[in-house]
Amino acid sequence: IDADKSILEMAVVGTVTPTHISDVRISTNEDDFVGIAIDGDSYVQIDNLEIEMEGDGSNDFIGVGAGVIAHGTSVVTINDSSIHLRGVTRCTVQAGGDASVTLNNTEIVNLSPPSDGMSPNWCMGISGTNRSFQIAENSTVTFNDCLLMSNGWGVISVDGNVKNRVTFNNCDMHLSGTRARGYGAYCIGDCTIDFKDSRIKVNGFPILMTSEEHGGGSFSNCQVDSGVFGMLAFRDDGGLLTVDKGTVIKSRNSTFCIKGSATTINIDNAVLLPGNGTIIDRKSTRLNSSH
Repeated sequence: IDADKSILEMAVVGTVTPTHISDVRISTNEDDFVGIAIDGDSYVQIDNLEIEMEGDGSNDFIGVGAGVIAHGTSVVTINDSSIHLRGVTRCTVQAGGDASVTLNNTEIVNLSPPSDGMSPNWCMGISGTNRSFQIAENSTVTFNDCLLMSNGWGVISVDGNVKNRVTFNNCDMHLSGTRARGYGAYCIGDCTIDFKDSRIKVNGFPILMTSEEHGGGSFSNCQVDSGVFGMLAFRDDGGLLTVDKGTVIKSRNSTFCIKGSATTINIDNAVLLPGNGTIIDRKSTRLNSSH
């Protein structure tokens, strides 16, 4: 613990050691304030953490103002916790460096206020003022039995990445609200995002793919409900999307929308329910379907 960088008076402290944090509550309306920062070659278990923050973050790419930051080669496990934020460009958790983060039975929520001029459009109609969880560099993140929510432009964002691996097991994901229009998870570069036995309801795109070779996503035994498309591929260069094991994708418009991409989609034992009757709008794609 770095005492010179810590303000323990800001927290209701239970147990805090170099390897175990439990029963800690942090509540603040300070901009850019970070709840817990973990770096170096650290192994840390966090139990029953409660974070409530209001105020904005100036750089969510590196976790400024995040509830929890995991950097370096840290291995972090968060159990039975809740991290609730209300701020612009301020993420609940930022995983960077070569960190490995596992979240079990944890609530990740960012419900942001409006802000003038905030809209990362990229010609895709995205709008909002936050992304709830930020993944970067070479980090690996696993969600087990978690609830993830946002009213911004994204729930799980991968950006500034080198190689990332992200897995959801039996999770619930929601992107909703009057300002929300964006993605559930953003898959970019050498990144894989795998949803297993999960429920995803998003006003926008449950998965947005800007992948490279070896990157892509999957839905296995999932219930997917989209207010726009089931998947949007945008400048995707060789990514793979797999939809199988009883997955149901219900979308207001086409199931898959491919824009300027070379994307492979494998479908097996799935139900596709496009609201406009069109499974795929494409310019360049390869579609493989077993049944």
